[in-house]
Amino acid sequence: MSVPNRCYGYMTAFAMVLGSPLAGQDLITLEQRVSIEAEFGGITAVVPDDRGRIFVADYVKQTIWVFTPDGTRLSELGRRGQGPGEFTGLRDIAIRGDTLYALDQSQQRITVFSLGGTEPRLTRTVRLSATGGSSGLANYSILAPPGDQGLLVAFMPPTTPGQAPIESRSVALRRVDGNGRVGSTVATMKDMDWLIINQPYSISPLPFGGRPIMRVGGDGHLYIGRTDQPTITRHDLGGRRLSQQQLDITRLPVTEKDFDDLWDSYVSYVGAAASVVYGRVDQARKAGMIPSVKPLYKDFLVDQGGAVWVHVMTERDRLQSTNTGLVYHSPGPEAVSLWRVLEPGGARRNVVLRGDVRPVALSGGTVYAVRTDDDGVEHLMVYQHSRGER
Repeated sequence: MSVPNRCYGYMTAFAMVLGSPLAGQDLITLEQRVSIEAEFGGITAVVPDDRGRIFVADYVKQTIWVFTPDGTRLSELGRRGQGPGEFTGLRDIAIRGDTLYALDQSQQRITVFSLGGTEPRLTRTVRLSATGGSSGLANYSILAPPGDQGLLVAFMPPTTPGQAPIESRSVALRRVDGNGRVGSTVATMKDMDWLIINQPYSISPLPFGGRPIMRVGGDGHLYIGRTDQPTITRHDLGGRRLSQQQLDITRLPVTEKDFDDLWDSYVSYVGAAASVVYGRVDQARKAGMIPSVKPLYKDFLVDQGGAVWVHVMTERDRLQSTNTGLVYHSPGPEAVSLWRVLEPGGARRNVVLRGDVRPVALSGGTVYAVRTDDDGVEHLMVYQHSRGER
């Protein structure tokens, strides 16, 4: 029997995060339907198909888990390796119709699976090849717009020794055809903030820095935002800007406790090497390169009706070093997840859940999320929201 996961008592505590009181604002209630406990190593993407099956990209295990709508494990697609259907850098997946596309950022290729039969099966693996010059490295995401639109893949510019510690770089969202040929650029945006150390040379995400996010909504439009910017823009698939959503969220300061918790997470993750790894962060902090405020939000998703679900940063969130990189978590018994839903007509609604929960996919009235427990173990949660399908 499913039990509604409600957290109304926390609304007042987070009024300042949103920049305005929440009293009287519309709340979206999520009712827990399924909790999936498997030996996940590090979930980076979740996508349901038309049958309700759930496909989960695991960056640590380098496999795609497959579950039934009720959470029963069916199979796994792929494994660690360099052969057909194998991965060394599985990061993102996308589904269009009866086809699943998996992006391998290490091998710079897309693996294609057919979902039409009784069991998913490997159909082909295509290596990404640039046309008209270098395209950079496929790294962030793969999108599969509806219809005969090809694929959209985000490419980051290459980084070489001698570059400035923090500099303005652009990531490009480019079309990719069925043979892996990289074509025209649909959109560009500021790249993730990187911390580049030249003596000795190293590159890593800048702690508390911003990152770009690109989504295709159920309405077939492209949504683009950056976690440290207060706007999310909507574009057609030709890249033409159609509209903009403004976020009324207050940025939170980076505190001394944030640095203490980040250090603790490095100790837990890399042990004796923590002093070396964190030393670069400390060096950058002394040089004034670390942001003084956190990003506005952690991620956003878009539902079938074009409503944007924004996972808002809260005072309880702490940046931690994990198997999948630097991730914001809200640890402890008072953990809370806050989402702001921006309706196309301008209405604002809120979702508040107990626990360290991050949304990863929307499908009709279903919300898929990853809950991390106090031991760092990930659980895949399936919720039904109160409004049903838009």
